[in-house]
Amino acid sequence: MHVTATLGVLTDTITLHVMKAAAHSMDLVAKPTKLINDVTSSQLVVTVKDSWGAPVAGAIVRMGVSDDSATQGAISGGEVITATTDAAGKVTATFAKTAGGVGKVRVIAQLMSDESGVLEAKQEDEAELILDAESDTSTGLLMPFIRH
Repeated sequence: MHVTATLGVLTDTITLHVMKAAAHSMDLVAKPTKLINDVTSSQLVVTVKDSWGAPVAGAIVRMGVSDDSATQGAISGGEVITATTDAAGKVTATFAKTAGGVGKVRVIAQLMSDESGVLEAKQEDEAELILDAESDTSTGLLMPFIRH
């Protein structure tokens, strides 16, 4: 793009190069995180933003399940997915718990870069999913035992 400025008889033209904003930050949110009783899936949303906080479209994101060999559940039907962010800077997927899935699993999202011609992870975020009531220690209330 060329920009021309004129002041009286003086004129100057410069060439302005506008580049796509680079991905700066990534955030993974899983809702719900407790897949207990009849709750069998969690929506996963990764949001990628530039250094000014604006969404970055076209960023490459990879999501996978750690601590699992595809026996506890899958993300959008597979162990790992790779997707490109939409205009809002988001990638959305669903973790579906396998029938009988127990324990905890970690969903890991990676912001990928292909600057060197090879995909490599630039950033990473994770969310822990609890698949059964026995693994949920966050709601336990311990009361002291007092004897008179």
